[in-house]
Amino acid sequence: MNYALVLKMFYADKQWAMDGNEYAGLRWLDESEKPTDAELTAKYASAQAKEAAAIEIAELQGKLAKTDYVALADYDKSKPDVIAQRQQWRDRIRELEQV
Repeated sequence: MNYALVLKMFYADKQWAMDGNEYAGLRWLDESEKPTDAELTAKYASAQAKEAAAIEIAELQGKLAKTDYVALADYDKSKPDVIAQRQQWRDRIRELEQV
């Protein structure tokens, strides 16, 4: 369990500090109620999915940035596979942004 990951994803607007990676090491510095161990654990899978999505989005955006300069309207007309691949990347980014 990565408490820091869950806290960064879901409690970024709160003040807290971690000493180690155990719930006992969580120092809640915010005026709001400290989340329980069970609440943080329940959000862990979602935090992992969001982190993985962010990494994949960055990779796909990098690929698009490297190839967009050749995506002029007349450049790829004879390369439907290249056009399709770029569209798949864009579609995947949109899908991941919904996570």
